[in-house]
Amino acid sequence: SSAGIGATVQVALISNSVNARVGHRNANAGATTLHLSGPLSIRAKNRTETESYVVVGAIGGTAGIGAQFSGIIVSNTVTAELDNAHTTISTATAEDGRVTVAAEESDAINVVVGGLSGGGSAGVGAAVSLVTLKSSTAAQIAGGSLTTPGAVDVMALSIRDVSPITVTASLGGQVGIAGTVGVVLIGSGATTDQMSVLNSGATQGDSSSGTLGNAGAASGTDVVGEVSGGVDGISAQSLNANITAGEINIGAAAHTSVKNIVGALAVGLGGGGLGAGVGFTEVEQRVTAKTEGGTLTAPTIAIVASAGDRGSGRTAETLGAAGAGGLYVGLGAAVADSRVENVILAELGSRTDSGGTNTGTISVTASDTSSMASYGYGFAGGAAAVGISLGFAQKSSQISARIADATVVTNFAGVAVVASGGGSVSASTIAGA
Repeated sequence: SSAGIGATVQVALISNSVNARVGHRNANAGATTLHLSGPLSIRAKNRTETESYVVVGAIGGTAGIGAQFSGIIVSNTVTAELDNAHTTISTATAEDGRVTVAAEESDAINVVVGGLSGGGSAGVGAAVSLVTLKSSTAAQIAGGSLTTPGAVDVMALSIRDVSPITVTASLGGQVGIAGTVGVVLIGSGATTDQMSVLNSGATQGDSSSGTLGNAGAASGTDVVGEVSGGVDGISAQSLNANITAGEINIGAAAHTSVKNIVGALAVGLGGGGLGAGVGFTEVEQRVTAKTEGGTLTAPTIAIVASAGDRGSGRTAETLGAAGAGGLYVGLGAAVADSRVENVILAELGSRTDSGGTNTGTISVTASDTSSMASYGYGFAGGAAAVGISLGFAQKSSQISARIADATVVTNFAGVAVVASGGGSVSASTIAGA
């Protein structure tokens, strides 16, 4: 008798820090003074592109056992700042006086994890793929003063494209067992129930036990800690700054597309097959556009915080498929999930004046149009066959647009404060036996 065993562990930690700043964060360090005759642009931008392939095959005369783990953990910091500076722009045209403070984080992550195992008696395959993102993307004007005839734009943008595929297949002369878990967490930690699946086999008090613990021990990384929690934040703010401009725009936006596909196939020719699946996919982002303290003077002021889909994709889309077959027993499963729990805030908290025109407008807008979908497909064949399939899909974002207490607004013709939610939520499940 003989057994074939294959195992692979891959963990990638991505932690970039990108900062563009004029001035000093400490107001007591001495103010920076700028006298300009043209535009001012402060931009910080980071792009992460990752493609990962983890494939394992195990064939044995008696048994084939294959296991693989892939973890992609992203925690970048991107900041653009104009801090405690006194800036004056003198120019003939408003366009030449534009001030831009912008931070942008863009991530494209494609992961393929696959396994094939086979044995004369048994084939056992297991695969876990984990992608977690908890970055900070922030643009701000803090302290100091800014005077320009042009527009002032403070913008933070997060763009996410995440497409993991996790599949396993096993074939055994008597028994086939395949298990697959594919998880995407953006800005949230795994729950206790999720952790019991992700870190199955863990022993209390032993940080190197269980699926995640073993992966961490093999790679020298605290994988359990990385999965336990974090915040994915996108913010654009004016904090205690005195700004006079042709218009003022404060905007923070998150555009996200996640397509998480998991599949498992198990065949036990002479006995039974047990397939699994699972999926998850959670998105929890904090998107903030706000002003606090200081003064804003401009005929047009817009404060916008938004979250939504990236392109034609969905913010959270999960597909779980499982199949199993055997002469006597076939048990397929699937499960999927998909969950969006964003916190969106747009707030005006600065003393605001139109400049004396009495015709200006203020808009404070918060929205979440994220769409999501969950698909579960489970099939089984055998003398006793059970095809199990679950779906789920849940959206429970907190969306707030407001003018803070004790804020003074004068000389405007109109003020609009709008909070809105939208986006489709769908779930589909099919089971056959």
